[in-house]
Amino acid sequence: MSDLIEELLKTPRKRPAPPTTIRPLIELLALPLPDDWEARQTFEEEKRLAEKAFRAAHPRGLTKDELNVDLSSPDNYAQTIAEKMCAAPKAARYFDAVHDVGDIMRKQWLDPLDTSVFAQWIEKEGYRLNLFELAPFCTFAEISRLAHESFFSGPLTDTVYANPLYMFVHKLKLSAWHWGHTRLEWDHLVKFHRLLMNFDLGVSGQFEVTFDHSHSWMNQRGWAEYTGEFQREPTDPKTKPWLDGEFGLNISFQGEHVMTIGVSPTAKGLLVNQVQLLKKKGNRWLFKLPKPYFEYVLQQLLAACRSEGIDMYLVKGESLRDQIKSLYKDLPFNEEAGEHIRKTYNQRLVSLVRSRAVTTINGHQYRKLVERNANAPKAQEH
Repeated sequence: MSDLIEELLKTPRKRPAPPTTIRPLIELLALPLPDDWEARQTFEEEKRLAEKAFRAAHPRGLTKDELNVDLSSPDNYAQTIAEKMCAAPKAARYFDAVHDVGDIMRKQWLDPLDTSVFAQWIEKEGYRLNLFELAPFCTFAEISRLAHESFFSGPLTDTVYANPLYMFVHKLKLSAWHWGHTRLEWDHLVKFHRLLMNFDLGVSGQFEVTFDHSHSWMNQRGWAEYTGEFQREPTDPKTKPWLDGEFGLNISFQGEHVMTIGVSPTAKGLLVNQVQLLKKKGNRWLFKLPKPYFEYVLQQLLAACRSEGIDMYLVKGESLRDQIKSLYKDLPFNEEAGEHIRKTYNQRLVSLVRSRAVTTINGHQYRKLVERNANAPKAQEH
């Protein structure tokens, strides 16, 4: 027996054939793994190359065309999914055999078919489902809703983290948890999604908004998924744009990324942690905006928030400075840059007013922004 094992170890294993074509990443992620070992290795290599191609095609983040989908989903989402997935008796038998639906629910539900039992299983055990099982029957919104309502990790969670489009929606839920430890209800999440999709600079042509988010390892803030790169310290000289929020709204002018807006959706409202130019000089595109960029961006963001009935909060300058400084730990911090941060975020706003009340989340202090009443005295801002 040992001789046989030794002989097998000496025999070189046949390398799997390379993929002849590279299909789109989103398409591949909705397919099951092949059973054959060589075919599986080829498939995995195709996915790796497809992911590399996807990232190369998104140097400034995801686009509105990719993300702007209707996320409306009924409260009885589980029943809707169950009815779709069991429309064919053969499919119902498959799910019962593979996922032990009847045994787990302790009910006979196949003859006659009782989709309410499967719906109960989906509410309880839906995190066990794979995307390739859901995709042929369900909409993007229904799958996103199922992932949102799941409390446990499993194949569905793995699907979400691997798929850029599902991950963007899931990040809305994670943002509310990371910034306030509060669960975001689905209807509230949908409003935030519409808010982000509705945001633009209101200047026709030449400007584009694309979307990024912090890497899944980084949670509240850190290097961005598409526009950033791995770093160990904030002072790493190779650092690309660092996000001071869960999401990055990237402004590009004529195809060049020129500004990053870091925001975090929360149960309280939209937190604005970052309005940052990528270059200190050479920003002639700023003349295309009708007013100074900092206030103009806030004004456009507030308009998007108001359309969904969501409050918006701007971080206090000294609070943001101190939080950024804390990231440096024992490393030297540029106090002049810190003072610039304080002044930038505390600057007087002409068309907007900061509230008197201060809201504290994750050690950051915020003040709510509202539009200035043209007839009110200037002293109304505090």
